[in-house]
Amino acid sequence: MKAALLICANVAWASTSLATVHYVNVANPTPASPYTSWATAATTIQDAVEFAIAGDEVWVTNGVYASGGLSSPGGTLAARLVANGPVTVRSVNGPKVTAIVGTRASGSLTNGIGAMRSVFLGNGAKLIGFTLTNGATLGITTANPNDQMGGGLYGFGNPAGQAENCIIVGNSSYSSGGGVSGNVRVYNSLITKNTSHGGNGGGGAASSYLLNCTVAGNSAHTGGGVSGGSVYNCIVYYNSAATQPDLRNAWVAQSCVSGGFVYSAGNFTNAPGFINLAAEDYRLETNSPCINSGNNAYITNSVDIENAPRIVNGTVDMGAYEFQGSGSMISYLWLQQYGLPTDGSVDFVDSDGDGHNTWQEWRADTVPTNARSVLRLQQPFIAGSGIVLRWDKVDTRKYWIERSTITNGLLNFTTIGTNLSLSSFMDGSYSTISGAFYRVGVEPQVYYP
Repeated sequence: MKAALLICANVAWASTSLATVHYVNVANPTPASPYTSWATAATTIQDAVEFAIAGDEVWVTNGVYASGGLSSPGGTLAARLVANGPVTVRSVNGPKVTAIVGTRASGSLTNGIGAMRSVFLGNGAKLIGFTLTNGATLGITTANPNDQMGGGLYGFGNPAGQAENCIIVGNSSYSSGGGVSGNVRVYNSLITKNTSHGGNGGGGAASSYLLNCTVAGNSAHTGGGVSGGSVYNCIVYYNSAATQPDLRNAWVAQSCVSGGFVYSAGNFTNAPGFINLAAEDYRLETNSPCINSGNNAYITNSVDIENAPRIVNGTVDMGAYEFQGSGSMISYLWLQQYGLPTDGSVDFVDSDGDGHNTWQEWRADTVPTNARSVLRLQQPFIAGSGIVLRWDKVDTRKYWIERSTITNGLLNFTTIGTNLSLSSFMDGSYSTISGAFYRVGVEPQVYYP
């Protein structure tokens, strides 16, 4: 019975409209399948997952889960947890009290025969609120390169697996991605103290998608923090490697990074401002430039790694931890570069008398201390059958144009141009209009700060 269900779990998941919750408690003295109550909870997470079908959830209470496991699909390396289909595995009380523990290789090696990675996620599986630790991979003897990657977490399949609000710490890989590797999305997670020993690097993560993660204290030969993949709203700092200590060939946007990114939009290299780096407290101090410096457009979660509100004061922070104190609604980095306070006292003050307050100047990325730096339409001019509208643009923003005629004494604006990156726009319909009003504005949160 269990073997048949196990084959189903690794190949295809049946669908049902009646989702079931399966329970796991490592200390339960009376486990009984299909583990649908706390009284009959499984003692290993894998046992419960084997009885889950598409849409089901597996709830895991406090404990250290260091037994059970299964061979990862497509390879020979085992994982403490294999979830290969649309099921959600969720801890009850979060990563500080719920750990999934892999195994190091036998003998003196970290990666090699006898190793077990912490978690494998595939084909839409979700993992929420765990610490993944002590995972490792096979070594040079394996014929499958996937068995050398992702000691803490490995992802595979379509749709990608997804990990949220996790602490991925103290894992190792022979090749790449000591903490995380493969087709997996990692949200609101701390990735720290992981190691990659191979030439492809990525001590923290390799070839994965990271959103609002803090990647710090990892090591590799190259790309000590991240190698390849995509990084958004993240902090990647204080990692180590012989070359490119934090980033190697990664696609990065809206992040606090030391360098090494392929694509740059909204990134900065200022130190992130952790509360206590020496004590590995990666929460943001009150003047961190990462506060309010992320991009809300990327956000999918309502809470951060500590189950606190993910967005405070209007704009998301970078990294896994959202600053919960009061203060400005504006990017702290942006305010600091103009010597303005971050306590919110100038958010709605027009400091330079140009008609725009500080918040509006931030949205437009104009200089709040220079009255000549302001977003406004310049004098238009006729060109052929159209009218050319002009404004002073900045490279970090894109713009929209609206036009209105007067109808029954009222203005009725209509959008005539969007996503504009130039400093001018021609309205070719002007010759057919008897008088018109125009206005220019900034597209919502293109690249901030």
